[in-house]
Amino acid sequence: MSRHIRMGGIDVDVEDTAFDDRLADAYSHREHPLCLCEAEGVPMYIARFEDRHILKRMPGTGAQHASDCESYEPPSDLSGLSAVEGEAIIENVEDGTTALKLGFSLSKLGGRTAPAIGDNADPGDVRTDGARLSLKAMLHFLWDRAQFNRW
Repeated sequence: MSRHIRMGGIDVDVEDTAFDDRLADAYSHREHPLCLCEAEGVPMYIARFEDRHILKRMPGTGAQHASDCESYEPPSDLSGLSAVEGEAIIENVEDGTTALKLGFSLSKLGGRTAPAIGDNADPGDVRTDGARLSLKAMLHFLWDRAQFNRW
């Protein structure tokens, strides 16, 4: 199935050879393209990474896309993201970056022991206080963003 995006009032197929040029032009005009998976269109944004332009889903709009659209994402209440969005996971639409606040150190410090696991903790649970991500929660987030959870 082909995916269509509306940029500058023109419907463009993402497989079109001129798509990258149109994306770069829309980026320079700070335009927000529309994904046409739904009749009214769903706003998207364009991020720039080195010399490439990447079409991305606006934060919080994943559930507005058609379920067969590659930009679809289940509502954050169902996926568990609602507990961490805005505090532990902060997306910046302007520059296309995402900041993660972690509840663990990324460097190894000598002389420290690992914290003891509570008696009632289930090792299969992903827990967060909403302000910081655990290692497992961060891995779930990265797994999802890399789209390893899609067929």
